[in-house]
This record gives sequence, structure tokens and C-alpha cells, in this order.
Amino acid sequence: MLAYASMTFGPVAKMLPGCKSFSMSLVYTALITPFNSDGSLNLTAFEKHIDVQLKAGIHGIVVCGSTGEGMTLDDSEKESLLKAAVKRVNGRIGVVLGAGHASTKIACKWQKRAKDLGATHTLHIAPWYIKPTPEGLEAHFQQIASVNNLPIILYNHPGRTGTDMPVDVIVRLAKSFEHLVALKEVNCDAARIFRLLKELPEGFKLLAGDDCNTLPILAMGGHGVISTWSNLVPGDFVELVSKKSPYLAAQLTALSEIWPTRPNPIPVKTAMGEDNFRLPLLALEPAEKEALLRKISET
Repeated sequence: MLAYASMTFGPVAKMLPGCKSFSMSLVYTALITPFNSDGSLNLTAFEKHIDVQLKAGIHGIVVCGSTGEGMTLDDSEKESLLKAAVKRVNGRIGVVLGAGHASTKIACKWQKRAKDLGATHTLHIAPWYIKPTPEGLEAHFQQIASVNNLPIILYNHPGRTGTDMPVDVIVRLAKSFEHLVALKEVNCDAARIFRLLKELPEGFKLLAGDDCNTLPILAMGGHGVISTWSNLVPGDFVELVSKKSPYLAAQLTALSEIWPTRPNPIPVKTAMGEDNFRLPLLALEPAEKEALLRKISET
């Protein structure tokens, strides 16, 4: 049986100062964004979710990522969520802003705002829809990294962007900018992962971008996960990266694949009792919700 969010697994890990501020075997939670029934932000619920993460010993949180429906948030909402997160965390763990954008200009704007508002890192996904050349992709991230020295996590998710970031580009960027500190990787082809781990500079961290790949990434020499389902069971993911248990990994993989017909974050938000979404995402029908919760209880 999974140890659900009210459980705690040891003390809260603290971030070390400096650009390369990751400890080993990390879990960062890509936080959901709670909404009220009228579509406005529910900051009270958001802060309560952060408290659960802190109690469980999570190493950091990502605000306004894809799990947080970041593409549907306007500028003032993103700023409100980041300010609330920074204040609630109060320096105890990392706070990462999902700052990526298809527009290099807008991505650079959020790189600057993230530092101004107190984020410890930013997360920058490859530009979506545009499908830039490798040269254009490299230039995009070079401009972002030149804005300031706030630590950056690159994010490779071909399924969402239509672009698979070439290993050569990632390695050159990491070697050119010391404050490029990590990669959230969804393409977990073994040959690609081994090459990245071999060629990336010392201290650069490789993090699984899908929960189901957490243990394989760790087994190949990676450093942890930026997780969706740790919203619900953060303590289990902290235990997984600590003990590297195949049995727990199998349980958490089953959980992450429990409702594959609906995109993230619909299943995890529903499981947490958060039923309000921003279009074009829709809530589950009552019968679907009942079936999802039943499956989770049996996992």
C-alpha cells in the first residue's frame, strides 16, 4: 500500500547555496495549480499543498509547469503563484519557475522575473510548435542563459514540443554556462542517457521527466525526478530515490499510468480532490472519477 501524503519520511532536505545547488537523489514536485469554481486561483489550497510537500521532505517544487497548467496562466497569475510559493517555502527547499516559452523574448522575460521574485531556479522547455533547427534551439537557450545567473534546468519533452533536443546541443550549452545545472529528460533511450551522463560536465544533474522512469534513470547514474504524482504521495517518491526499491518503483509506475486516456494533470488533480481545470482541459465525468479513485485505492 502506498504511503499517502500525510506520511513523513525524515527531515526536509535543504538546498545548498550556489548555482550547482542540487544534492544527490532528488525529488522535485511539479505542483498542480488549484482553481476555484469561478476559474480564479485558489492560493489557500496552493499553500496547503506546499505544506504537504515540506512535511514529506521533498527537495523542491516546480511552479507553473505543465502539471501546474502554466500555459493557461496569465502573467499576474504566474507572479502570484511564484510569490506565494517563495513566501511559504521561506528558503527551506528549492522553488523552480516554469519559465519556458516558444518565444525567446518571453522566455527571457520570465528568466529575469523569476530572479526578481525569489525563485531559486527556472525550468525551460524547448520551444513548442515552432520546431526550431538545432542551431536555433541552441541560440534560444543561449539568449535565456545570458539574461542572468539564475540556475536553469533544461527540459526535453519531444511529445509536448515536437522537438527532441540533440545531445550535442545540451552538452555544449551545459559546458558554456555554469548556471545550466540540470536536465529534465523525458526521452529515456538508454544510449542517449548513457551518452549524456558521460559527456555532461561534472556536477550537472540528470532528472527523470516521467515518474515511471525514475528508477531506470537512477540505475543508469542519474540523479532523481521532477515528478507529477509526488503531488499526491511525496513521501513515497522521497523513499524511492533514497532506497531505490524496485517494488516501490513498480507501485509508483502503476500509479502514474493509472488513467492514460487523459493528459496530465487531470488524473493527479482529480485524485487530490481538485476538480477545477482551465480549458482546454476538462474534468472527469462522475463515473470516470469514481473509477479512477477506486483504482488508486487498489494500487
